[in-house]
Amino acid sequence: MRLTGSGKTFILFCIGIFALFFFSSCACLKKDNRRLLNLMDSGIHPESTASRVALAPPAMTFGTAALAADMALVHPAWMIPEAAKDIYNVYWKPRDMDMVRKVLLYVPCAILTPPSFVGDWLMLSLFDS
Repeated sequence: MRLTGSGKTFILFCIGIFALFFFSSCACLKKDNRRLLNLMDSGIHPESTASRVALAPPAMTFGTAALAADMALVHPAWMIPEAAKDIYNVYWKPRDMDMVRKVLLYVPCAILTPPSFVGDWLMLSLFDS
């Protein structure tokens, strides 16, 4: 099946809208989630124009590396305790239930905890909450 010009345009439009929605709530766009980049920004304050020009290439290199490390390592690691707290509140927080109900729910909660934790952690790591 061959697409015409309008079909290709529509598919590109749909991909663009999807990318816009996907990146609009990306966690790396929020300043609080960029810990290494904020640390680097707080330490570099050149006063003269010549020093700013001289520091631009290494600042861009280190800034890109800091942003990549923030997105791939620091922010996901920072979200592990939040995801664990969410899962505890959903499945394991003590509630006023009789012993039979607690025993019957133990196995389903134990089975659902790992995939729920991974899903919650991914959502907290990828999207701004």
